[in-house]
Amino acid sequence: MNKPVISVVMHAYNAANYIRESISCVLRQSLSDLELIVVDDCSTDDTWNIISEMAKHDSRLMVFQSSSNSGSAKYPREVAVSKASADLICWIDADDIIPHDYLEILWHRQQQSKADIVCSQMIAFQNDINNVQYALPDLSLKNHGEYVISGREAVMMSIGKWQLNANGFIVKKSLWHGTSLFLNKDANWMDADDVSTREMLLSAEKVAFSDAIYYYRIHPEAITKKLSVKKFHTLITDEYVMRMIDSAFGEKSPQVRLVRNQYVSRILSFMRLAVVNKSRLTGDDFSEIIALIKKHFFACSADDIIHSDLKPMLKLIMLLPFNSALAVVNFINRK
Repeated sequence: MNKPVISVVMHAYNAANYIRESISCVLRQSLSDLELIVVDDCSTDDTWNIISEMAKHDSRLMVFQSSSNSGSAKYPREVAVSKASADLICWIDADDIIPHDYLEILWHRQQQSKADIVCSQMIAFQNDINNVQYALPDLSLKNHGEYVISGREAVMMSIGKWQLNANGFIVKKSLWHGTSLFLNKDANWMDADDVSTREMLLSAEKVAFSDAIYYYRIHPEAITKKLSVKKFHTLITDEYVMRMIDSAFGEKSPQVRLVRNQYVSRILSFMRLAVVNKSRLTGDDFSEIIALIKKHFFACSADDIIHSDLKPMLKLIMLLPFNSALAVVNFINRK
């Protein structure tokens, strides 16, 4: 097989209900000069049997299996990229769908714009692609045509509310290797890949947008929708992103203020989420969550809190000692 135009990478964990459709929509692309590399992160369902059987019928599909579950999308995705042979990488999640011309649209946009990264639009759906829950980004952002921005502008569109779609973008492999914590198994919290995504955006000279549509599936089995310790790992991501933006823009920059505001707001919202849902968590999980929140609570300075967008009363709560702040949050939410 000659060097493909695009290497599509897919991590999979217990994706038996959806992965056949996701793989099929990649292999049916109008841009057929591709390879698809799927890494099964030690699934406990029928995922491995499904992808192994499918690989027998198309030489463009290569499948690998981790020896143990990594606990994160990041590591299996990095393994897949390490085996990719194309200069452009596109990742597709194992439960999502792309139209038949998706990769062709992205590739033509990359060739025309010479961008390091090309983003698509995302439509989030439930059960059926016509059952649309939301779209990203808002169409008012001119998400097509000649819309090209710098990586520094693009990364700030991921702070607070995401204003661009990072799922299914294509990126130069050289940029991926140059920014990611490659094969670092210590980065195994739930959304560690969000740090790598932002590293790539920040390091890109040019980020282009396209009219390609990525269909993101919302389903109750998704780990990001479940209430567990992993749900609170976003605090770790926020901390890493804060360091990244600090290094790139400067400690006193408006960009850092935005990231620190996100960090402070998230800590307070997670305090509320924990106390409201205490009865749904095991004692060990609740203790682990509180310990995680407490660690990040102490990482916030009074200056971060005072300059945040929180309402005055909430700022006062955050300025209290941790146990007192937690007690107040608990009291407020019991009323």
